[in-house]
Amino acid sequence: MKTNLHKTDRIIRLISGISLLVISISKNLNDSFIQDIILSLGIYLIFTSLINLCPIYLFLDIDTNKKKRKMY
Repeated sequence: MKTNLHKTDRIIRLISGISLLVISISKNLNDSFIQDIILSLGIYLIFTSLINLCPIYLFLDIDTNKKKRKMY
């Protein structure tokens, strides 16, 4: 399977996803619709960091996992 996330991108997604899950589960939000959106976004970020593939990056043709070429 092709991957398109760099290690730092995966770590940022994982931390952000966990933070959004905690915010959503803490029930501090008054609007349930916003709470559901935050929960969904958190799950999406965690899932993409675990499978090392972002469908939005595929659509936009972005690859943060590219290896840098050595200049001679």
